[in-house]
This record gives sequence, C-alpha cells and structure tokens, in this order.
Amino acid sequence: MGAASEVFNTLGEKNEVLWNALLAGYAQNGSAWEVVKLFRNMRLSNFETDEYTYTSILSNKFSSNLFVGNALIDMYAKCGSLGDARQLFEKMLIRDHISWNAIIVGYVQDEEEEEAFIMFRKMILERIVRDEACLASVLSACANIQDLNKGKQVHSLLVKYGLESGLFAGSSLVDVYCKCGNVISASEVFFCLPDRSVVSTNALISGYAQTNISCAVHLLQNMLVEGLRPSEVTFASILDACSDQAYMLGEQLHSFILKLGFSYDDEFLAISLLGMYYNSERLEDAILLFSEFTKLKSPVLWTAMISGNIQNDCCEEALLGYQEMRKSETFARALKACLTLASMQDGRKIHSLIFHTGFDTDELTSSSLIDMYAKCGDVKCSMQVFSEMASEKDIISWNSTIVGFAKNGFVEDALKIFEEMKRAYVKPDDITFLGVLTDCSHAGMVYEGHQIFKDMTSLYDIRPRVVRCACMVDLLGRWGNLKEAEEFIERLDFEPDAMIWSGYLGACKIHGDDIRGQKAAEKLIELEPQNSSSYVLLSNIYAASGNWGGVSFLSKEMKEKGVRKPPGCSWIIVGQKTNMFVAGDKSHPSAGEIQALLKDLTALMKDEGYFADIGSVMDGEERESVLSLSRE
Repeated sequence: MGAASEVFNTLGEKNEVLWNALLAGYAQNGSAWEVVKLFRNMRLSNFETDEYTYTSILSNKFSSNLFVGNALIDMYAKCGSLGDARQLFEKMLIRDHISWNAIIVGYVQDEEEEEAFIMFRKMILERIVRDEACLASVLSACANIQDLNKGKQVHSLLVKYGLESGLFAGSSLVDVYCKCGNVISASEVFFCLPDRSVVSTNALISGYAQTNISCAVHLLQNMLVEGLRPSEVTFASILDACSDQAYMLGEQLHSFILKLGFSYDDEFLAISLLGMYYNSERLEDAILLFSEFTKLKSPVLWTAMISGNIQNDCCEEALLGYQEMRKSETFARALKACLTLASMQDGRKIHSLIFHTGFDTDELTSSSLIDMYAKCGDVKCSMQVFSEMASEKDIISWNSTIVGFAKNGFVEDALKIFEEMKRAYVKPDDITFLGVLTDCSHAGMVYEGHQIFKDMTSLYDIRPRVVRCACMVDLLGRWGNLKEAEEFIERLDFEPDAMIWSGYLGACKIHGDDIRGQKAAEKLIELEPQNSSSYVLLSNIYAASGNWGGVSFLSKEMKEKGVRKPPGCSWIIVGQKTNMFVAGDKSHPSAGEIQALLKDLTALMKDEGYFADIGSVMDGEERESVLSLSRE
C-alpha cells in the first residue's frame, strides 16, 4: 500500500476511478482509518463520490467498534434502509442496549411493527437491559396497530422496572390506551404521573375528544391552570370532534387560538379549523378562512377545501377550486379526495382538467388517476390511463393497476399485469405481492400463490410480513388445504397474531372442521379475550356440525367474561347522504317504508323456498328477530 500510495501521489491529474482504487486497496488490507482519511481528502478535493466509494468505506470492519456500529445502524434506520441496518446489526460482534434501541426504533418508524416486536422479544431473551426509550418505542408500535394486549404486557414491564412514571414512557402509555379505545386506563395512568407534559396531556385530550368532548375541554383548562402552553395538536384534536352540535365550541376555540398568537402557517392546525367549519356546514365561514391562508396553501389544504365542498354538495365551488390550483402538483391530492368519497363524476371532471392543462404526462398524477378509476369500479378507464402513460411506468402505477384489477374481480388480468411488470424489469415490492397473493386467494390459485410467495422471499429477498403470511393462510385454508395452512403457521419464525389465526379460523368454519377450528379459536381468544368475533366464529362451526352443547357453552362463557357481540350494522350512501342501519334499531326516518318493503321481499323469498337459518345466531334478541321475520 505504501508503493500504491506513492504512485497515486505522483500523478498530476486524478479522477474518481483512481481515488476509488486506492480506497479499495486500503479497505482490502484492513486499514480502516486510512480509508477514512483518504475519503476526507477526496471530499476536500471536490471529487464526486459514488457507490464504489461508499462500498470501500463501509466494507471495513467497523462492526467491531461498538460506537461506530451503533451510529451506522441508527443512520441506516433513519434513512429507511432497514435491510442494511439489520444486516450490520447481525454482524456486530458486540451489541448493547443502544444497538437494540436503534434497530427497534427504526422498525417502528418504518411501520414494521411486527419486526419491532420480534426484535424486542429477542432482546428480552438475551437479557439486555431495557430502558425507558426502548419500551416507549415498543408502546408506539402497539399504538400504531392498536394492539391493547401487547400494550398491557409492555405496561407490566414498565412497572417491573420502575419506569412507568417516566416522561416518555408515561406519555406513550396514555397514547396506546387512548388509541386502543381504553380512555379510562389512559386517565388512570395520566393522573398518576408525577410530571405531566404537553405530550401526555395531548394524548389524553385526543382520546377524550372522540368520546366525551366536555372532558377534553376540561383537560385543556387544566393545562392552562398548570402553566402548560397548548400546542397545535391540542386544539386540532378537539376541533376535529366539533361538528354541527358543537360549532359554538369550535368558534370559541378558533378565537382562543388567535388570542394565544397561533398563526395559520401551521398546516395541521389550519386543516383542523377548515374541517371544523365544513363539518358544521358553515360554508361561508370555511371559504373566508381558506382565503386567509395567504402564505400556506399546500396540496393538503387544497384537498381539504375541495373535499369539504364535495362533502356539502357544492361541486361547482369544488371545480372552481380545481381550476384555481390546476397549475400546481395538487391534482393527485384532489383525485385522492374523489376516490375517498367514491365520487366518479368529480373524478372525471378532474381528469378532464388534467388533460387540458397538460398534467397527464406526470407520473404521480397518472398513478392517482389509475387508483381513482379502479377504486370507483371503472377498470376499463383505469387500464386506459395505464396504457397511455407516455413515460416509463413507476412501481406505484403498476401496483395501482394490479390492485385495482384484483379488487374488481379481474384476477387473471391482474396476474397478467404482474407478469408484464417483471418483463419490464420493474422490481415488485411489498404492496405488489400483497395484491397478487390476494388475487390468488380469491381465485383459488393455490399452486400459483405458493410459487409467488416462494419467489417473494428467494428471488426478491422480501421478508414476509404478517399481512403477506395471512394471505397465504387464507389462500390455503379457503380452498380446503387446512393441514397445509396449519403447517405453514407452525413454520413461521414469529408468533402468529390475531390476523393470521382469524383467517385460519374462518377457513375452518367454511369447511366445518371442528377440531382445527377450536384450536384456532382458542388461540384467538387468548390473544383477544374481549373480541366477540372469535366466539361467534367458533359457535358457527359448532352449530354447523350440530354441536349445540358447544354453542351453549360459548354463549355462557361470553356472558361470564362480559363479552358482547356488537349488533349487525350496515350503511348505504344515497346521493351525498349516508344511511346507517343497526340490528333492532327503528329510528331511521323511513323505518316504516323499509319494514314494509322487507315484508314483501321476505314473502317473495319464501315463495322461492327460503327458510331462516338461525343455527349460528348466538344472541337471543337476534334469534327472536330472525324468527319473527321468517314468521311474517
């Protein structure tokens, strides 16, 4: 290396290739710090660095240095390169709690909650000291997926280590209980905290805003008494709950926000204020407020204004908004608003504007058009937009088309698009495989699904997540391969969650397999003891096989545990109004007409040989309702 360095220094003109050659030489000879010094000189000499430069730097055995290794893991995780972070983590000869924290936080921030839980379990098994930051991160994962059971387990660990009163852990506990719908437990944690912060108070206010707005306001008043300054999040949580019944409260909050010196520059707060006025059907106030957003008119705010007008049947005002913002990149946001509202008519108007203003060549806009048409049920138009894309199609366009075809029943077409995608050398991602595996499940293509799942892991090195594994269980079980589905679950390198067991239990119900169904139901009940659906599914299996003793036992167990089956609920959108129906509820304005029509339909069904199947109905009131309907 001395001779190589001497030759390098005698050269008058150098280029990136020469720098990289010397870097690679030092790296191959294990001269780590020489690599670092040379890299520094290369940067100071204003030479461009490339992938070969960084390969030499990172190929050094920095993993033997704990501090550097931890910093690299943290860097990779924060940049979203979790595969590289995990690879480096596994290669480290020495790991401490900071190493574990970095990788766990990375998975949580990238919404890879199951991977975060897997790493946390391994951390516990290796008896690594868990600190408050680590447990708070795991609680964030529980809150993200609303897993109350795991949240309670982490809460127990916090108590065990005496960390439950910490600032970060306490706020995370309040957040997880609120997001899981257990506001009472959240309150108990909150009022036991020795020091309450704005973050922990905001978490509880957000929870109460959904169920008891007066309690949320009371907490806001307490904040002021205790000398805590409310943040934008504080007000946004309460404003989001203000509708036509609480519009006066919304007005008062708006005045108070301005009095405290908050401006409309904060997008989060501005959207909440705008939404409050639209939800209260106060359109003039909403339009006036939007006009005051002089500095801040982001794509999200434009979309909020357009959605608010559509929501209030003001399509003309919405289109005027489209025309005003058509020179910006916000068409994609507007299209998303249309597909959220399933508004094909408005979507077509936006498409027309896109075409006439020349934005139809934009990849993001085209992908949003594909998604909008597919989700509104017009697969033909969706495919036409996809085919007419002039530039090279990105992964979002391919995924939107594949998922759109699948959701509308065009399974074979979706798989053809998948094959075209591979021939175009576009690498499939997680969403692609989720869509394709769902296709195979719906079409009963067991062999094809097996092969695709295998390719996902072997050819594309995509680690199967919970949702993908749940798709495979559904594919195998739905089409009668219950034994193979069970073996697939047993081979998983992580603990199956409720989603996987629920899919397996559903398959057992379809095929009337009591023994396997009971095992799946027991696992589900263990994971989610207060979820009524597990009991109901198992009861249906018992009923289908004539095991009425099992049905009776489950009904009794539910009563003892205080588990109630939620009443059946459905809704239909007529025009711009949503009509909601709940079993046994007769409060709908047209209840009389609906009941009369149901009687006529029931009579026609009986003439065709229909009879009521009440074998799987667990609830006594529902059973009586079905019997009453069949008698009529």
